[in-house]
Amino acid sequence: MSSWETHDEYKTGELILLIARQTEEDPTAGSTKLNKILYFAEISHMRRNGEPITGSEYQKQSHGPTLRMMRPIVRDLESKGAAKEIEEDYFGYSQQRLVALRAPDLSSFSGEEIASVMDMIRQMWGKNAKEVSEISHEDPGWRAVELGERIPLEMAFVAQAEVTDEIRERARQLAKEHAADGVDVIRSEHFKRQVAAEFDREGRPSVEQFDQQLANVAELTFRAFWNDPTIVPTADDESGVRITLITPPPPYIFPPSVFYARQIDDNTLEMIGVDFEWDYWKRMSEDE
Repeated sequence: MSSWETHDEYKTGELILLIARQTEEDPTAGSTKLNKILYFAEISHMRRNGEPITGSEYQKQSHGPTLRMMRPIVRDLESKGAAKEIEEDYFGYSQQRLVALRAPDLSSFSGEEIASVMDMIRQMWGKNAKEVSEISHEDPGWRAVELGERIPLEMAFVAQAEVTDEIRERARQLAKEHAADGVDVIRSEHFKRQVAAEFDREGRPSVEQFDQQLANVAELTFRAFWNDPTIVPTADDESGVRITLITPPPPYIFPPSVFYARQIDDNTLEMIGVDFEWDYWKRMSEDE
């Protein structure tokens, strides 16, 4: 589902060294916290800039998101004399900590990327493993998947939606149009036609890009959070139509989008419509 099919392993290793070096004076900076700083730095950078820092893959574990390649990367850093893992006492508990033995190579990082990392280090400073794990359990990406599964970084774009009068009216309209459809599919034919028409215009992304990057995020959000009104609120009580808001920031290639869905039966949700803020997208594109 991710639009980033590869990640920069060398850059990830240098990012780990940067965090290890910058948290030397934080007594709570063990391996659990290192994983959380990595993950939330990627997520916060995506929300501001539309792309991750390294594109590395994270998985859901009981204590929160973890870098899937953490162990191989750390072993590689140790074999090259760039870092070492130590075990230390933290209020009677054993804590694993990575110690950087050299300065990180920051040549492949932009100023914005370094700023995102430093900001996350400041936010996490002084928080222990239990506290950062509890914070990570509120993350929509972690909540959306099962243990051991990859966390889609695009879940960073899921936002809390405000149900406006326009959205209520649109929900009623869509519900009426689909009242007799009974189509047992995730994406209705109306939805597919609407998307095809929206993207069949010069200068806009392709339908294939939309399917791979934006619609899949909406589909996963509906499935994982159908009963969570903070992420998937009910737009119209009578029809039961619910919405989710996906807000990719510039320079991402899609505008903020409201997706509409209804429940067909206990096992099937159907996306029946989507509204795009193309004017906002156009303004942001022109400002670049």
